Amino acid sequence: MCGLGFISVSNCNIDLMCKDRIRKPPTVGRNRSKISSAAMLATSVLNGQKERLDDPFELEFESVTKQSEAAGYGVYFGDGDPRNTAAPLVGPVQTNNRAELTAIKQALENILEEFEFGNGEQYQILTDSEYCVKCILVWSKTWQKNGWKNSKKQPVANRDLIEAILGLIDRINDEYARHGFGRLTVDWVRGHANNHGNEMADALAREGAGMERK
Repeated sequence: MCGLGFISVSNCNIDLMCKDRIRKPPTVGRNRSKISSAAMLATSVLNGQKERLDDPFELEFESVTKQSEAAGYGVYFGDGDPRNTAAPLVGPVQTNNRAELTAIKQALENILEEFEFGNGEQYQILTDSEYCVKCILVWSKTWQKNGWKNSKKQPVANRDLIEAILGLIDRINDEYARHGFGRLTVDWVRGHANNHGNEMADALAREGAGMERK
């Protein structure tokens, strides 16, 4: 079975819709009910600035964090699925890029956890974040060769999340190979196209952006 993951980004005000779908990241156990194979993810930045593309081949800019900025992300697997999550981005850097990468990281952790409990499925990650796709599939190869320095010889932004994602993808692909699946794919798609899952994930992300940070 093939599932779909979707990432979208939205700069927005707080939206309180779909509170009934908000869930904390669950602890997955052997006795959990059968889940939907569809995974939708989204990120949101409340009163924040989007990073810009300084270089057509690398995105290196990080917006300055302000007290008014608050990023969040949502993970949507299906109606009533206990893994549906709305969460604030933790840490001093509140940007949509970190939120996007964090959402991908959590989705990959959920996928890998399924295999650890013997009920893994095959997923495809679809994202409307060109930044995330290029980080994972293109730029990371050059960055690794250059000691995680960008074209300006500066440390790569969000290296911690990117390295964690690459490691998770390697582990998932190992599981896929053992189960006769093809490799996990990460592809760019256009977001905000009246997709129910995307809209639900976006609502979760908006909720996450407005949540209190501990």
